Amino acid sequence: VGLLPAPEIVVDEPGPGWVRSSDDLRLEPAGEVPVMQFALGDPHAHGRPFTFKARALAQVSLPSLVVPRLLVKTIRGVDASARTTARYWVESHGADFPFALPDGAQWIEARVDGRIADRVDYDQSRSQYRLRFPADAVSRPALVELEYQESAPKKSATWRAPQLLDGGVILQALWEVRLPWSMAFVGIPPGWSDENQWSWTGYSWKRRPGKETAGLNEWLLGAGSAATAIDDFTGSNLDDSDRYLFSQRGEPAALKVSIIPRSWLVGICSGV
Repeated sequence: VGLLPAPEIVVDEPGPGWVRSSDDLRLEPAGEVPVMQFALGDPHAHGRPFTFKARALAQVSLPSLVVPRLLVKTIRGVDASARTTARYWVESHGADFPFALPDGAQWIEARVDGRIADRVDYDQSRSQYRLRFPADAVSRPALVELEYQESAPKKSATWRAPQLLDGGVILQALWEVRLPWSMAFVGIPPGWSDENQWSWTGYSWKRRPGKETAGLNEWLLGAGSAATAIDDFTGSNLDDSDRYLFSQRGEPAALKVSIIPRSWLVGICSGV
């Protein structure tokens, strides 16, 4: 007996006297869709009815907002303020993009495919935002950019990415941190993977990202993206600040940072 269940159907073991047949005995011709095959355990037990149980898998609703890749860039100024841009490559979405900024963050602006968003609603009672997609971006993937600022965080602080609402899902995230040349990022944030390479600068060892700006753009936008979106995303050239890159799969956890003056590191290591 051969059975071909639908993908959402699970067939349990058959009734008494029947067993799964071996692969060397196939009922269907070569090239046909494979089926589940059963045979009588006792070849002389002719006439035994074939019984089995089948059950349908429970249906699970898929998230309406799916972000395969998130790139976060945080620039720490000399005054200890932090300016962050979170760029989401949104694969599946509806008419809006609901999110909430980290506590204490000051909203700057939002963009969709390099264009300033026409409408971003703010619910003050819930501290939540809802970005409305332009009409030409409702039915296709889009690049969403959120920019905000946090004033004077401590040297050992915790940075958080904006939170997606309404069950939004993020599959993978990269977080780039830029510091003034006089400061250094110590260690690897808990829960994150180090995406940096060590290099000798002539007087000390330093870390630098394994991906440059072009590589980050390609990772975020993927092949076949609009050239205008890539050009706008590239932005200005990098300054002389130091850069660090970390990665994580799934929803990005808080980035616990430990920043100290570079002169301390040089002095300590030289002394050792």
